[in-house]
Amino acid sequence: MPETQAALKLVGKDEFECYTWGLCQASACTSLTDVKNIEFNMNAAVPTGISNKWVISDKPFKTGETNPCPCDKRPSTHKHYLFVC
Repeated sequence: MPETQAALKLVGKDEFECYTWGLCQASACTSLTDVKNIEFNMNAAVPTGISNKWVISDKPFKTGETNPCPCDKRPSTHKHYLFVC
């Protein structure tokens, strides 16, 4: 079944890892491609503690890199995403 038709599921650290987070922004590295599943895993990994959930930002990273951008360690399979809540 293609990922876009699959139910939302938690995945392991090799497929999704939040590597930094703060009050309003967070970043994660993932091989997932479905936006809803990426956001689902982010909210499971690091709950915001408020009524707003993490969503993928429409802004680029502070470095000017696009959001998402290729992972520097695994660029062929993983991307980095910036989240806001």
